[in-house]
Amino acid sequence: MMKAHGSAPTKAILIGEHVGAGGGSAIAVPLLQHKTHVFVAFSDVDIIQSNYPMPPGALDWALSFLWEQLDLPRAAINAEVQCGLPVGSGGGMSASLIVALVRALWQLHNVPILSKKLIEIVSKTEARFHGKSSGIDHMTIINELPVQLQNGQFSVCNYSLPPFRLVFTGKPDESTAQMVDHVSRWKDNNRVIFEHIVQQSGQCAEQLKTEPIEAMNTWGECLEQIGIMPQRVSDFCKQLRVNGYGAKVTGAGGLTGGAGFVIVAGSGAKPLSEMANEYGFSVM
Repeated sequence: MMKAHGSAPTKAILIGEHVGAGGGSAIAVPLLQHKTHVFVAFSDVDIIQSNYPMPPGALDWALSFLWEQLDLPRAAINAEVQCGLPVGSGGGMSASLIVALVRALWQLHNVPILSKKLIEIVSKTEARFHGKSSGIDHMTIINELPVQLQNGQFSVCNYSLPPFRLVFTGKPDESTAQMVDHVSRWKDNNRVIFEHIVQQSGQCAEQLKTEPIEAMNTWGECLEQIGIMPQRVSDFCKQLRVNGYGAKVTGAGGLTGGAGFVIVAGSGAKPLSEMANEYGFSVM
């Protein structure tokens, strides 16, 4: 049985959660050490397996939607999905999965990869999954390079960044759409503060070029002000900063359960794994 393969990294946002689509600056990095792999082969019936739990029917729906977009003859396939990170936790898994799946299906049908078509397909699919999207997830994942979004325009970040590690704080109980609604309501009640935070995103994006640890921490404090994480996750980030790390929640966040991932840079007085264990979190 001939198997085709497609892969794509996951991603983490360093600066600009919840403000990138509204005039602020946003910067995301691909997580090449946490790639999603999809293996597909022709089959008599559709069989889709994943190493992480998926929302009921999500993969079947995504595959059906993709057949409509790809302009390929519909065929039953056997698909094995190896997710780079837990689904629904702020690592850009939906975009990562779709990019990897499209690449695998194109390879299965001997179709060359078309970058513009890939961006179009993933953008439409993300819109169906999450509603209106800034696009920074799939642009970062497709290009496999750090990307900045500013005033609706994307550009590659041509400067060095430190290595990053992820700490998993647990899957949020809220969806991305619910967190966007939460921030929208907060913004309506705190317009002056929110405008200051939007401006701060641009300053942090500029500072990231020379002082990435300080920029991450400043932006992390902005997210804590908006309130997109449970108190224990906020406390964990503060303890990491006190010990010398750069640390912030990455992604939409969460109010109950966990907040997805905390992205960490630099070194600290205490080992990261020890600090994560104290809170019941795990280093990925």
